[in-house]
Amino acid sequence: MFSDGVVIASVVVIGLCAVFMVWFGIIAYRHIMQDKK
Repeated sequence: MFSDGVVIASVVVIGLCAVFMVWFGIIAYRHIMQDKK
C-alpha cells in the first residue's frame, strides 16, 4: 500500500518530532530547576 519512500519519510518525521520533544523537555526541565533555586 505504501512505497518505501513514504515509509522512510514517515519514520524520519516521527524521529525528528521525538528528538525535538525530548530536547524541548530537557530545556524546560532546566528552566524549572533554575527557577526553584
